[in-house]
Amino acid sequence: MSSICKNPREAFATQIETHRNERRKTLIALVAHDLPHRLRADT
Repeated sequence: MSSICKNPREAFATQIETHRNERRKTLIALVAHDLPHRLRADT
């Protein structure tokens, strides 16, 4: 029971919207991190 209190996010992880937002954040972070490297390599 303590684990449920510690991780309230895991309970909401089943919701599609939350999962989608998490994925979107990760994708945006990856792209933002990747773009400068690609631009540098192309130049």
